[in-house]
Amino acid sequence: MDKLTVSQHSSQSVEKKNGVTTVTEFVYSKHPYAAYIKRVKQDNYPVVILTLPCCNNQIEVQGNNTSKEWDSSIICPCCNENLMKYTLPNLSGAKAEII
Repeated sequence: MDKLTVSQHSSQSVEKKNGVTTVTEFVYSKHPYAAYIKRVKQDNYPVVILTLPCCNNQIEVQGNNTSKEWDSSIICPCCNENLMKYTLPNLSGAKAEII
C-alpha cells in the first residue's frame, strides 16, 4: 500500500514526496481503521482495494462475497472526508463517493 496523504497530521511523522505531504506507514498503523482491517484479515475475511475519491489513496476494505452490493457511510481514514462506500458483490471490488 502506498503511503497516505494526511496533511492534518503535520505534527506527526511526515515526509514530502513529489510535493505531497505523506504520513509514514507507521503513523497509519496507529489509526483505528488499520487495527480494524488487521482483525478482518486475521479472521480470514477477504479484502479488496478501495481507491478513495477524496484523496486518491488506496485502502483495503472487507470484501463482499455475497451476491448483493453492500453500502455504508464512512469517514475517510486518510483525510476525514464523509463518503458513501459501496462494496461490490462477488468480491468484485469497492467504490466510494463523497457525500
